[in-house]
This record gives sequence, C-alpha cells and structure tokens, in this order.
Amino acid sequence: GMDAYLIAKSMSSNYVSSQKLLLPFLRAENYDASKAAERLVRHFHHKLEIFGREKLVKDIRLSDLPAEDIEALKTGYIMLLSEKDRSGRNIIFSVGRRAAH
Repeated sequence: GMDAYLIAKSMSSNYVSSQKLLLPFLRAENYDASKAAERLVRHFHHKLEIFGREKLVKDIRLSDLPAEDIEALKTGYIMLLSEKDRSGRNIIFSVGRRAAH
C-alpha cells in the first residue's frame, strides 16, 4: 500500500501534496487527517494496480479506460454526468444493479 504512495511522491511531490488532490480525501473522512491519509495510500495502491506507473501522478481521463469499461458506461446503468460537483469533480451515477440474463 504505502509503496505506491512513496513511488507517486518520488515521481511528483507537487501532485501528491496538491490541495486539489488532498481535499477530497479529507472531506470523505470528515477532516480526520489519519483516516484521510489511509484513504490516500489505498487510492495510490489501487491506481498503480489498475492504471500502472505511467498514470500514477496524472488525473485519470475517460480515454484511459479500457473499451469494456467505456461500453459499460454506455449501457446507462452507470452514467458520467455532464454536471460537476461543487469542487469541479466528475459525478458518476449508478442505477441499481443490472439484472443477470
């Protein structure tokens, strides 16, 4: 877990310590810095696992997703809304569970 965070920090300490990145983690944990730090470490662990080192210190874009994930978005069960939240982040909306055929 911590390894991915340390790799990211060594690649771009500006990205890892930016307010734009850190504030959502603090908000998600009601400004509990310890819990926010744990969430941040998990974030970098999963980001490294899913997107690899080359995307570790970059914002993930729709074009970074594999074709099957983009197709899943097109089904309408999961939607990327055109509106942004108050902090300018994308909003993903999920409509229940998809029924198995």
